[in-house]
Amino acid sequence: IFWPTPQNFQRAAMFSRGMEGWTKVASMMVVQASTIGLQYSFGVIFVVLLEAFGRSRAETAWVGALSTGVLEAAAVLAGVAVAQTSARFCVLIGGLLTCAGLMLSSFATELWHLYLSFGVLVGLGHALMFPVGIIVLNAWFDKRRGLANGVGTTGVGLGTLVFGPLTEFLVQEYGWRSTFRILSLSAPLAVTAALNYRTPTEGCNWRWLTHPCSQAQSARATQKDCSRAENASAASGSKVATRGSGEQQSTCAGLIRSAGLRRYLSGLFLLGWGFWVPVIYTPRFALDCGQPSAAVATVVSSIGIGSLCGRIPLSLLADRCGRYKVYRSVVVVYGLATISLCLASSATPAGVWTSYGVVCGACCGALMALTGPVAAEMVAGFNDRVTTIASTIGFTFLGTGVALGPPLAGWMFDRSGDYLQSFAFAGGSLLLGAATLTLPLHWFGETLSKAQPEDAGELPTLDTTAERQDAEGANLAEDGENVFSL
Repeated sequence: IFWPTPQNFQRAAMFSRGMEGWTKVASMMVVQASTIGLQYSFGVIFVVLLEAFGRSRAETAWVGALSTGVLEAAAVLAGVAVAQTSARFCVLIGGLLTCAGLMLSSFATELWHLYLSFGVLVGLGHALMFPVGIIVLNAWFDKRRGLANGVGTTGVGLGTLVFGPLTEFLVQEYGWRSTFRILSLSAPLAVTAALNYRTPTEGCNWRWLTHPCSQAQSARATQKDCSRAENASAASGSKVATRGSGEQQSTCAGLIRSAGLRRYLSGLFLLGWGFWVPVIYTPRFALDCGQPSAAVATVVSSIGIGSLCGRIPLSLLADRCGRYKVYRSVVVVYGLATISLCLASSATPAGVWTSYGVVCGACCGALMALTGPVAAEMVAGFNDRVTTIASTIGFTFLGTGVALGPPLAGWMFDRSGDYLQSFAFAGGSLLLGAATLTLPLHWFGETLSKAQPEDAGELPTLDTTAERQDAEGANLAEDGENVFSL
């Protein structure tokens, strides 16, 4: 029986906000499927572009690598745009750029045309679309942030499962030019799904060009987040940096003062060189080893299946065992699996290629899902705007290596005539990034706080206790702007 007591009304309001947070997860799935899912399927188009333009693998690989690299490197622009305008407006601009880039790609007559249209325009458009969902979910979730991002980014796996066979079919039936035109319809689909994007402090309004929240609302949210961080710190017996304790904590310049964040960004830059190489070259590697042409779509689909099935279990594991530790372990597995593929030959059965595709997709999916939450954990205690930008800055460092790794791997193939050096380089870069993530913090300078934990990925999280629910319920009853943390 629901007794009309103040506590029950407060808990009902919190439950309502929690359910609203999960609707943002569903919207994020559609946006991720329309953006990263299309990027994952570039391996199919890559094979066709090699034949259409007759250029080397290194030159042709720049098309997909530049697009993915710009997507990752420019992701921080989405954080700035969301902080200054709104999430929906940011996705709208990204959708317009993506649609224009895909349409212009269909009229390309030289390879450098695709560098600008697909590489820069589509990459920049996707950069303004895909990280916005991570920002929104980080604002809605706390304890189950990894799970929420894992579920939301399963859209990448769904998109790969759809765009892989769809792109293969469209290329075979209509040619690569018409394929680009048809794929441009993915941008309006993502913009429509993003109409549901808003932060808890934004309010139920549809004014796209306004700031997400007023200064008064932002101040109240900051004060309540600070109180929750201090309560969690006291409950766990450890300390985290608190908001408002210094000028450096209210500016983005203070981000690089954290040794944990420095180590994390350094590792992302190094592992980024090998992150995207298997996604682009594995389908062509399978064809060169004597696999039938249908293996291209099969390998791409297996990457999508791995990304779809691996994200949620690994995200749950990250919430339980520590997101930073799981992130580092996934990088090690990805690196070892990539190096093992160097042993592939014409005698390698199709099942090996499919299995590697599943592992590759699961690792890529988990890393994409956890990159933002891990970065947000390392700036716990900063104001909301700094946290928003930190959620995307990791993709910027990762994207720098992503943009340069595949062309370098293609150059290695053109020089040696096989993929041995290319995949050894990719696997070695991943393992080097994992080793960097293991280095002691004092190698990266002083930390923001002397009490900052050595493993920056294990900052204390909020416990779902009755006292915490009552405290958040009281804040919710006060002004209706509480951030619901699951």
